[in-house]
Amino acid sequence: MQAVLEAALAELAGEPVGLKAAGRTDAGVHATGQVIAFALAWKHSMPSLRGALNARLPDDVVVRAVWPSSLHPRFDATLRRYVYRVYHAPVPDPLRRHRAWWLASPVDLTTLHAAAAMLVGEHDFRSFGTPPVGTITIRRVQEAFWEPAPNGELRFTIAANAFLYRMVRRIVGASVAVGQGRMRMDDFHARIHAPDSKLVTAMAPAHGLTLVDVEYD
Repeated sequence: MQAVLEAALAELAGEPVGLKAAGRTDAGVHATGQVIAFALAWKHSMPSLRGALNARLPDDVVVRAVWPSSLHPRFDATLRRYVYRVYHAPVPDPLRRHRAWWLASPVDLTTLHAAAAMLVGEHDFRSFGTPPVGTITIRRVQEAFWEPAPNGELRFTIAANAFLYRMVRRIVGASVAVGQGRMRMDDFHARIHAPDSKLVTAMAPAHGLTLVDVEYD
């Protein structure tokens, strides 16, 4: 993703142009709300810059908006929001194989709600991930909820000031394990309120996860 964006910028600038992003995601994770910043001498309008970039990008990457700003996309972000999609069906849906996690066994929505409620607030999430930099594993979760969606899907939304490496995928994996009776709710609760350095082994696949929004003051 970064490579194709930098290639498009370099073509416009006639020289290499680096960029900064709001965050990095695992291979296979999608983004509909990623934010990047770059320095480019541009004499025309912002819409024309957006058009020039999109004309040079592959079909699976698009720039939605461009605006002048001094914000740092990562360090000035106050909230990041992810959505994870799962569905249960007798057989998998080939058209959703890159966008949602197929569950062969059903999952109890009421149990998922209870697990999500435990996540809200400031907690030490060391059991669910490792910090991208430094050693601090405390994160503040402002939203965490499951909801039914079209096509028989269940969607998990979580928003926090920041996330640990693979934190959302481990939270979803553990939540589904609880919802399917493969993990006790008490154990899930302990991982949040009395964490240890042993990472949760249940981890959802990357392709069901999407970064949907990054917010700034």
